[in-house]
Order: sequence, then structure tokens, then C-alpha cells
Amino acid sequence: MNERNWQSISTAPKDGTHILVWTDLGKMEVAFWVDDKKHHDLGGYWAYPSQEHFGMKALLWQPLPERPTKAQVRREEP
Repeated sequence: MNERNWQSISTAPKDGTHILVWTDLGKMEVAFWVDDKKHHDLGGYWAYPSQEHFGMKALLWQPLPERPTKAQVRREEP
């Protein structure tokens, strides 16, 4: 499996891992699952750190890219 392919949101990790999602508003966002069985029928919800569009629905997901190495960052510094 190519890990950079979009996958159904039903297969996304629900352990708090930050992932990249495609939403019903045609936006790409970082998101993570919040367990909340007490207040949500689905047992939780997708939270978006940007909080730009409350209520949007995650449709697809993929892992975030790896962080850059320290050497890569140093090369880019002025």
C-alpha cells in the first residue's frame, strides 16, 4: 500500500494521532480523533487544530509527512 494515497476516513486512526484529512468543504486540514462517548453518538469526533471551520466533515485521510531533519532545516535557515 502506498501510504500517501487518500483512504476512507473510516480506516483512520482514532488514537489521537494527527492526520491529514480532506473535508466536505473541499479543504485539506490537519485533524485528530477525540474520544467522547458521553456526548457523541459516534463515540467521538474529528477535531481540527485550525478551528477554522467548525462542523466540517472529514471524508478522506492520509498520514502526515515526516518532519524535516535538523540538517534539512539548517540548510534552509538564512
